[in-house]
Amino acid sequence: MYTLWVSFIVLLMLTVWCAGEKSPLYGGTRSAEKFDDVDAIQVQTVEGLRPFHGRNTCKGCSPINPPHKLGGPRYQINLRYPDEYIYKISGHSGWYGLSQFYIYTRKGVHGNTTTYGPFGKIAGEKKFSSKEGKIVGFWGYASTSTSMRGIGVYFQDPPPATKSPLYGGNRSAEKFDDGPSSGILSLTIYSGAIVDAIQVRTVEGLRPFHGTNSCKGCSPINPPHKLGGTRYQINFRYPYEYIYKISGSAGCYGGWDGLSQFYIYTRNSVHGNTTTYGPFGNRAGGKENFRSKEGKIVGFWGYASTSTYMRGIGVYFQDPPPPATKSPLYGGTRSAEKFDDGPSSGILSLTIYSAAVVDAIQVQTVEGLRPFHGTKSCRGCSPINPPHKLGGTRYQINLRYPYEYIYKISGYAGWSSVAKVWGLSQFYIYTRNSIHGNTTTYGPFGNRAGGKENFYSKEGKIVGFWGYASTSTDVRGIGVYIQNPPPATKSPLYGGREWAMEFDDGPSSGILSLTIYSGAVVDAIQVQTVEGLRPFHGTNTCKGCSPIHPPHKLGGTRYKINLRYPDEYIYKISGYAGWSSLSNIWGLSQFYIYIKNSVHGKITTYGPFGYTPGKENFRSKEGKIVGFWGYASASTYMRGIGVYIQDPLPSPRPPSPPPTTCIPYQQACVCCNETPSAKCCPEGYECQTFKGEWKYLSNCQPKYALSL
Repeated sequence: MYTLWVSFIVLLMLTVWCAGEKSPLYGGTRSAEKFDDVDAIQVQTVEGLRPFHGRNTCKGCSPINPPHKLGGPRYQINLRYPDEYIYKISGHSGWYGLSQFYIYTRKGVHGNTTTYGPFGKIAGEKKFSSKEGKIVGFWGYASTSTSMRGIGVYFQDPPPATKSPLYGGNRSAEKFDDGPSSGILSLTIYSGAIVDAIQVRTVEGLRPFHGTNSCKGCSPINPPHKLGGTRYQINFRYPYEYIYKISGSAGCYGGWDGLSQFYIYTRNSVHGNTTTYGPFGNRAGGKENFRSKEGKIVGFWGYASTSTYMRGIGVYFQDPPPPATKSPLYGGTRSAEKFDDGPSSGILSLTIYSAAVVDAIQVQTVEGLRPFHGTKSCRGCSPINPPHKLGGTRYQINLRYPYEYIYKISGYAGWSSVAKVWGLSQFYIYTRNSIHGNTTTYGPFGNRAGGKENFYSKEGKIVGFWGYASTSTDVRGIGVYIQNPPPATKSPLYGGREWAMEFDDGPSSGILSLTIYSGAVVDAIQVQTVEGLRPFHGTNTCKGCSPIHPPHKLGGTRYKINLRYPDEYIYKISGYAGWSSLSNIWGLSQFYIYIKNSVHGKITTYGPFGYTPGKENFRSKEGKIVGFWGYASASTYMRGIGVYIQDPLPSPRPPSPPPTTCIPYQQACVCCNETPSAKCCPEGYECQTFKGEWKYLSNCQPKYALSL
């Protein structure tokens, strides 16, 4: 038996933002402990190092580190998120378990794939291969004394998406529907006088071929023979480049409805550049022009004839981003039209026209260019492009998305001596670069003509604008959408609370820096988040007010930890708490911070902060820490601390085989009765018989997991 120890460094982002589908089990369960997450395996994720599963682990405990030296060679596969991910596994299994194993990874930027393996040299009787998709977790069965029995995976589900209407017709054609995906990697189009055929490659794999010369009803992955027309292939730099719009024309060609011309529009989310591909087809017979709305396109559907050409096409748009909070209006509403761009996935640029006051504004988001609001726009129509030359000066602010974002706006509003009406007289934009935390101020826009009312928005990640604007004069008032933090779980308190005030910063969208004051114990703490600087908690703060800045010089040493957000985050804290001989009270005596870089998996430990040995050792669970809470004394030091850990995405679990009477010497199995005909297995499983150590045995096996 060959021994395998595989450790994956799986580097994941944010976002992350989806439920997972659990695959069937590949292999067996005999005499094995179940794990949920070829001899042994271990996975490193954003949430932390998963337990070690397999040979020489202690029964039922799945330790993080193997208890002693393992036989056989050790293999480690490092993945570079977000460009590289595991998209498939395959291998062989036999009556004894998992005998051979392959890992397949894909780099989304250029689509290259890499195969790792084989791990294990015994080709078992049964071959398996998972479907393709973005694999985000493992589960299975492993023996603590011998080897792996079986393995399964979790696939990331595509994000929610909205189906567009059909552009074109459907007469004498087969319907196809690729469904939404996690992202599109490439698009292949065949066209001549019209659009003949189309095929899409997504993160989940190559979609079927639709159109001319495909076999009826089967939609093959590869076309069965040489096709007419010209072949075009568009490769996208996933995850940075995506299709945001399609357009074209449809009409009657050769007596049938058909897609006569087709354009693809892509956007690069880093610098906002757009590219147009096409036309595909010469618009033969095309009389009906179409143009989809803008958004992130993640799939295609439509109608195609297997003997002639494409009839019609539609798309799936990724649903809008997480909920956002709408700010109050800053300014007025008099004699103006209301506008509301709504929240977006992110802002790429902002265009402002201003002179004595703020005349007009326009926003470019990940979903597309928002309408133009303000001076000389046509009443009620908010055109994308201003209808003619505008007065005042034009300013454009380009943001380096996703690392730079608007975190605050401010300005003045009041009675304008220019327009003789209440309006927005001066405006500032504040941006933050999340990599190094630098902030930039743009403005003032407008000369504060008559502006007496000063306003400041709260801090956060601004993802949209709304307000009131006059089509004949200027902008009257403005408001913003601030992205809500993701759901988070509050940890228990580590330490005490005697003679202290409770503080609670709440969860945030991300932590940028952490300031700690400490000497013999931990004196004070302050956190900078995406939403802004949190209050200062601990020694010498004024009671109950938790000032943003400490009121005077503090004792102890000041330490500042800057995180390279969004690539770097706090994933764990630990330390000691106990009775302090200094103040004769329970407090936080020592503290460690653990930082993880999601690009290359490097872990950095900061501390200890405080050097007084405590009696109570604590360690938080691992995950993405997005906030702090606890108890602190304004006259002495920190009493106790807790954290908010961003909630992981739920993963549905299929039903397990029901517990039944096990064969006496198979104590750790999930088995059915000894008679193979017994009706004891759930739907999707069957009772299979195999040769045991002394006689024929039987257990529940997935029907579709082990196909030759």
